[in-house]
Amino acid sequence: MQWYNTGAGADLKTWRAVTNTGGTLVFETVLDNYSAATGRFALSANGDATVISPGLLGYSTGAGGTVTQVTSKVTAVTLHKPTGLITTAADALAAGATAAFFVTDNLVAAKDVPIVMVVNNGNYEARVYNVITGGFYVKLQNTSAGSLSEAVQITFVVIKGANS
Repeated sequence: MQWYNTGAGADLKTWRAVTNTGGTLVFETVLDNYSAATGRFALSANGDATVISPGLLGYSTGAGGTVTQVTSKVTAVTLHKPTGLITTAADALAAGATAAFFVTDNLVAAKDVPIVMVVNNGNYEARVYNVITGGFYVKLQNTSAGSLSEAVQITFVVIKGANS
């Protein structure tokens, strides 16, 4: 099997998949017909996926979205994406206090593992505390010594899970 991208000029690379005798499907890139292939990703016969060369594993540009809370840090948000950025409302959150809100996302199942992280702000911590089909709950805690009234950016990614 071979696949080719539709790039042009210096960005033109050939993508191909090669199956070795062990049954592993290896995805490689080749700059041109004269260059050696570079293995990028492998999928074994038993389903193990491996990133071979230095690179990133995740969602590509366009897979995510953004949403902003309108009223307060406890206002639910809706974003039907596997990854995204939530911007909270800028209302006050006392020192040590937490605010909880629900993220409605029709891509989330009860067995999935959403991961959240506060972006560029060391005064808060965020965590997921409950996952149900259709979304998940987030707790945001002010870890500073004083009350803060600012919009906080929280990024999330959903890892699909299974019960068996």
